[in-house]
Amino acid sequence: MIFSVLQADLINHLQGVARSCGVRPQLPVLGNILLSVEAGKLKLSATNLEIGVVKLLTVEIEEEGEVTVPAKTLVEVVGNLSGEKLIFESSAEVLTIKSTHFTSSMNGINPSEFPQIPLQGKEVVRLSPKTLVSSLPRVMFAAASDEGRPVLTGILTELKDSKLELVATDGYRLAHQSIPVDNTAVFRALIPKRTLEEISRLLSEEEADEVAISVSEDQNQIIFSFGTTQLSSRLIEGSYPAWEKIIPQSFKSRIILNKTEGLKALKLASVFSRTEANIVKLSCSEGKMIVASQAKELGSQSYELEVQFEGEDIEISFNTKFLTDALSAVGSTQVIIELSGTLSAASIKPMGEVGLEYMKVGQPAPTLSGGEAQRVKLATELSRRDTGRTLYILDEPTTGLHFDDVRKLLKVLSALVEKENTVLVIEHNLDVLRNADWIIDLGPGGGEAGGRIVAEGTPEQIARAKGSYTGEWLRKH
Repeated sequence: MIFSVLQADLINHLQGVARSCGVRPQLPVLGNILLSVEAGKLKLSATNLEIGVVKLLTVEIEEEGEVTVPAKTLVEVVGNLSGEKLIFESSAEVLTIKSTHFTSSMNGINPSEFPQIPLQGKEVVRLSPKTLVSSLPRVMFAAASDEGRPVLTGILTELKDSKLELVATDGYRLAHQSIPVDNTAVFRALIPKRTLEEISRLLSEEEADEVAISVSEDQNQIIFSFGTTQLSSRLIEGSYPAWEKIIPQSFKSRIILNKTEGLKALKLASVFSRTEANIVKLSCSEGKMIVASQAKELGSQSYELEVQFEGEDIEISFNTKFLTDALSAVGSTQVIIELSGTLSAASIKPMGEVGLEYMKVGQPAPTLSGGEAQRVKLATELSRRDTGRTLYILDEPTTGLHFDDVRKLLKVLSALVEKENTVLVIEHNLDVLRNADWIIDLGPGGGEAGGRIVAEGTPEQIARAKGSYTGEWLRKH
């Protein structure tokens, strides 16, 4: 293989491909870039077996061939030869790089060991690069980072009713972007967050007219094609939470505030909230919103904002970081916050922009108990494919739920039991207790006065048990 190319033309392509190489890979070849020369083009390929990137570049070719060499070394060498014309020549597994005053040889690995990157698939939609670059950051921040819950580390990407829906949630907050498209196809995939982050970077580095999205025949790979670049990624398997049911259909209070002023208030609040689980309290009434936080050792602060307000006066707590992330992702100068209650989720939308919304639970992660937060948690856990051999442990799942929601919860739990799963619930709700197959009543009091088994049995047996406060309430109700 022999070809020549200007350093300025090559370096950006090399850097874009090199990001997809494996970090401390088990297979040495995954730390390499594959250089292939044929049909007047240089093809650069790299993969970590989860993501694979291929870029094409026009070069002057003397002899076709291929070689694979360490990505880090190749990028560092080419990056330091700015402004020069470079000549690449390979012999067996050695790559030689020459310029006017420089010569280098690199030991590589046999190209036959380099994994094949799947790039063939059925095209499902074409999108504007500008649309993707602007939309992806608005939802990706809400995806989970914890690999223990793989489904939540992905972005639900769904094409239906001539709209592309992008949804991300970590179980505590949810981001949703709806993009109109001129396409009637139906498509649904769970794309890893890291894949879409790389797509955003690659699109910002290259001019392209459109992005073609394809899916492999076996439905486990997604391929993005644009300009001189192709990216292939594995899809995440699993059932995504029923996110549509999480979004409130009505609100009791609505706030319209200036985004910049809101972020300033939250930044000040974070100074005192860091040691207190990042809790910030919003007190909203006509014409104003007070953002307050406190720390036992440091002190407290409050910041009053002028806002447009309608509905019921309300006081609600948030996780400072979650609220800051949502406001930062909004593109408009004015932001709408809709509240359904002190223990319910908040809906955050940019003023004048259709299709984008955020769901924020009404309390910070360490103290979640709101009805909508419970919906997110239960939807996440109970939407997983059950095997009939699963043990579900729920800690007071009815907290903050409406009576109708409690009834729906009981139907879900009964359906799990009917499929031969086991459900263990820590609960005080009488509706849950009445529907239980077996109750273990701990008491007789709370704290140091509790911790002993007072009674156990069916609800009917507990109702007859002497000395059981639970039994007493079951008898009354």
